Amino acid sequence: MELGNITLVLGVDALHLEELRHTWPTWMRFKPELLQMPVIVFYDPEEMGPEDGNFLHEHPNLRWVPWQMPEAQTQREKMITAWVHVPAMEVKTEWYLKLDTDVVATGAGDWIRDEWFQANADGELPVFVSSRWGYSKPAHVVDLLDDWADDVPELAQFPRLNLPREEGATRVRHKRIISWIFFGRTAWTAEVVRWLRPERRLPHPSQDTFLFYCAERGGRHYVRDRMSDYGWQHARPSKIRELISRLAITSSCEPELAAWTGGRVFGDQSVERGVIYYNVGRSCAVRLLVSVSSLRKHYAGPVTILSEGDDSHGLCRRIAKAVGADFQEWDCGVPDGRNRAYLAKTQYHLASPYKLTVALDSDTLVLGPIDELFDEADGGEFCVARLAMWRSDGKRIGERIRQWEPWLGSRIEKALSFGPAINCGVVAFRRGAKIFDDWLRLALPGRETFIPDEVCCQVILHEYAHRILDPRWNRSCRHDDPDKPDTRIVHFHGRKHCRPGLPFHGGKWIAALRELEELNTAGIREWMPAGDRMLKQYLGTREGLAEAKTKEMR
Repeated sequence: MELGNITLVLGVDALHLEELRHTWPTWMRFKPELLQMPVIVFYDPEEMGPEDGNFLHEHPNLRWVPWQMPEAQTQREKMITAWVHVPAMEVKTEWYLKLDTDVVATGAGDWIRDEWFQANADGELPVFVSSRWGYSKPAHVVDLLDDWADDVPELAQFPRLNLPREEGATRVRHKRIISWIFFGRTAWTAEVVRWLRPERRLPHPSQDTFLFYCAERGGRHYVRDRMSDYGWQHARPSKIRELISRLAITSSCEPELAAWTGGRVFGDQSVERGVIYYNVGRSCAVRLLVSVSSLRKHYAGPVTILSEGDDSHGLCRRIAKAVGADFQEWDCGVPDGRNRAYLAKTQYHLASPYKLTVALDSDTLVLGPIDELFDEADGGEFCVARLAMWRSDGKRIGERIRQWEPWLGSRIEKALSFGPAINCGVVAFRRGAKIFDDWLRLALPGRETFIPDEVCCQVILHEYAHRILDPRWNRSCRHDDPDKPDTRIVHFHGRKHCRPGLPFHGGKWIAALRELEELNTAGIREWMPAGDRMLKQYLGTREGLAEAKTKEMR
């Protein structure tokens, strides 16, 4: 099934908007396929407006539709009736997906099965696909629908269901559906709506009972499956609280979450694990977009972009929205002076909302799953990548270490004999990692030296709990072989992402950039190269070569 042929339909009033506020992040984490569907959100304008749903900003194709129904006797009837009328009136795709706001996504994987939408042995396409259920209530509801359908010519030609029920029973047991997740064929739903005219009200205020009845009495083909087998769970508010806590997912707005849950915020106001990026200014913005977009191909979990300075905020907001990341304005707190942007890394522990954090430099390209890095952080407290097979006592790294003699003299010899040379382009750490207690204080005196955060880390690392990540997590574009099949992350350090002639595996980075250009992700065509001098030079060369080739062809 083509995802673009399904419209996601959501319905909210004040109460259900708050449910959605806290379940939506689970959908974005585990079911990113929803970003490829157009979305219609119908809402009660007497209780809220589209501006109240700004937490849905991740979705690139979302439309708000007001729904009013003065003849409804209750708020419940008003909203349930909309689930029949709105898809019939507003959906333009062949199928629509109804998701209730109290549904939690609990896992990733294949959850839209092509076989659901195939014709049956008689060549008939299904009119809906939904979850199995075993009863209807109140017990007389099917009798009520039987009476209604007797006056509908399209249904009256078929026999009544006449489901047997026990005297005094509150429900009637039979095989049917429950529509907390419901794929409906738009044309059939529109056909059913015409049977209601001139009345808009349903014979009984239950969307799934009504649509199930119409299909069952009319002998139409439909599909039932156990939707909880596909990474979804239908839950009451108390269960939603438990699930979000277990999944370690924060909602998009913790104050509202606290109010909704009676003052309790899950977890300890922290997501269990996630990735952070840091950006200041504009010159690394394209690299940031390339990196986080490559990450999203292999990781659906939480990402936070820490943005510092007005020049950074506008672009980082666009990037965050395009890739489904959180955006956070941040002052790193490092005193003004040289290499402040490098030294910001020593303060990541103060900004990360996660218990287990992976921090990636913007000039990285992710080629495979990164989930193991969180396990490394959990076991190693502070994990840092090594730089190719370079060593701490090698000529170049040794010289950098010895520069710190004036400030960290007592540590120099142990630093030289440490072994592997490190690179801080990929780090993973556990909240409370002890190295952060001292890193900035020890690094500040040497801030005039080469990449002071990294070299200071090299000098002091032996004194703290740590783990050195194996090379697959940080393949240098120059000093390693990124073509090795186990490579997870390539690091284009030293502005080598698009060097003229592309001698440093830059083709990998350029290919990722071209993909973003074609899709115009985050509107990149409007603002690239955004202060990236190497990229500007490359683009000029590229355009010059294209122009020369055109002239040659003439």
